[in-house]
Amino acid sequence: MQYDANLTALNGSGVSGTASVFYDDTAGSLRLVVDASGLYPNFVHPQHIHGPFADVDCEARAPAGSFLGGVCIDSSTNLDAQSPTIAQDIDGDGFVETLEGAVTYGPIILNGATGLDAEGSPIFPTSNADGDLSFDYTYDLASTELLFDSLFMVDHEPEDLLPLSLREFVIHGVFVQDGSGDMFEVTDDISNEYVMLLPAASGEFEFVGEVPVPEPGALGLLGLGMIGLAGLRKKLG
Repeated sequence: MQYDANLTALNGSGVSGTASVFYDDTAGSLRLVVDASGLYPNFVHPQHIHGPFADVDCEARAPAGSFLGGVCIDSSTNLDAQSPTIAQDIDGDGFVETLEGAVTYGPIILNGATGLDAEGSPIFPTSNADGDLSFDYTYDLASTELLFDSLFMVDHEPEDLLPLSLREFVIHGVFVQDGSGDMFEVTDDISNEYVMLLPAASGEFEFVGEVPVPEPGALGLLGLGMIGLAGLRKKLG
């Protein structure tokens, strides 16, 4: 099953692109493919699949005293994630920061990374010199170590991702010229700095269809096959 998310820029980032997931229920795998442009070049950009949970049979809550204190961040009932707007700018600093956006798109469920480093932190992709980012990775949902909330350190189950039409993709990392506020990641003392946690773009996943999960390189092999056919036609002609 394929689900696509068209990315909308946040916090004046100018980022655009798409995120697609290919979910294979039989194999229990999920392939995440991201193509984004307009990112701050040559820097790491954290990315995640997010989603909120209903306050029914809640299994974990955000710690008391935090901005989301008491909010359910894991339960057996999944709710629909929505992209944030400037209305979520609670502290009025002109930025929709990570926890402010989480009010609508929910907590982290899956880290869009290729593994964990020696300290147990997700290894996220880096944009190139042009600000482009291409990411393609397949997760075995039964065994992956990346199915957890890396902010609140809550483990998740594969079922927390489903249905994917209720989930949202968020990519982070924005260059900030003049910061303000003192509640979240953008503060008064930030000037001409890269803020890695600041949301750069987000998009809600929409069901595309029951399509086979494409193997990496499959399109390239198809292209070679077409070239071969063209040569055969030319020879026969």
